[in-house]
Amino acid sequence: MQIFLPLKPPIIIVGDYEEARDILMRRCPREFDRSKLLGDLLQGALPDAHIMLRTGDTFRDRRRLLQDLMSPSFLRDVAAPNIYTQACQLMKLWETKACIASGRPFDASDDIFKAALDAVFGFAFGPSWPHSALQPTMDAVDGMDELADTDADAPVAFKKGQSDEVVAATLELVAAVEKVQGTMSMKLT
Repeated sequence: MQIFLPLKPPIIIVGDYEEARDILMRRCPREFDRSKLLGDLLQGALPDAHIMLRTGDTFRDRRRLLQDLMSPSFLRDVAAPNIYTQACQLMKLWETKACIASGRPFDASDDIFKAALDAVFGFAFGPSWPHSALQPTMDAVDGMDELADTDADAPVAFKKGQSDEVVAATLELVAAVEKVQGTMSMKLT
């Protein structure tokens, strides 16, 4: 598929798995390098981010810094304990919500998102990182009493708590990138 954006060279999207694999495994960066489209998308929010660099000395230096982040030892010793801790926090929150809801349903998707975000914060910044997406919800729910019986099939709406300002700023940054992605000329937005 070819995409023609105003004032840009055409963009080719390869949908064939074997061809895309061949390009990525054998012909990058000799014939193909990172797309400038990604740079246009993230330029305002992350101007010097590793993901935006084209192949060169700076890219190779930063890649050396990051290469161990997907190693089995990092995943086992650093990422997994943080993911486990957040999964336990999530279970504790759901147990509290289940007691308060007395058998009524409640939306759990936001809780999963916040627990996953906290897990990423934990292995990116260390276990002593003081900011949490899930903790304000846990604090708000801990103070609630069992709800009076109303409609047994209606979902329970729980308090969210005051969002941590660092977490809120991170989510605003992500929302800004999403908004820019939907424009015709991302670099000008």
